[in-house]
Amino acid sequence: MTTSQDKHLNVYSVTLRTTGELHFIVAPSATEACAFCGWLIGDCYVKELRPTTRFVAGQGLIKFYLLPCNVCSFQYSECQKPPTDICPVDTSSPDLTEWLRHTLQAHLCHWAGDSLTPKDHANHRKPMPLRDSPPATTSQLL
Repeated sequence: MTTSQDKHLNVYSVTLRTTGELHFIVAPSATEACAFCGWLIGDCYVKELRPTTRFVAGQGLIKFYLLPCNVCSFQYSECQKPPTDICPVDTSSPDLTEWLRHTLQAHLCHWAGDSLTPKDHANHRKPMPLRDSPPATTSQLL
């Protein structure tokens, strides 16, 4: 008998065919990733994401998956601004001095998330690590 910890976990990109709704799921198989979303395998497009392995001091080798994210236009970081709020950096000023003052204050934004490399920022993606020992529910990334 196998348990969830004995199974090899992968990260899947699961897209519902009819609506285009997208989820990233950690599961042992594509069928279980679709079932976790509440869909059948025939109703979904499933793509297994390939990890990159990096050495982290004190933790050893860790698998990282590159997931899509929103990025800040003014700094190399993830933008965690809720869709209902507006960006605090106002770029609508016609005066160049005023525009520069606003853009220089972008580093004070409280919605700035993790720092990204210039390559990841340009591709709108962020690296997310996956634990070696899976959590109780297999749908959680760090």
